[in-house]
Amino acid sequence: EFIRRCERVRRQFILTSALCGLVVVSLIALMIWH
Repeated sequence: EFIRRCERVRRQFILTSALCGLVVVSLIALMIWH
């Protein structure tokens, strides 16, 4: 049960980090663009 919960937490962390990475990349692209 503990392992399953860790898997879910890790998946959520990967999702949120991917989202944050997308936001950071778009911000950098905007700064380079302007």
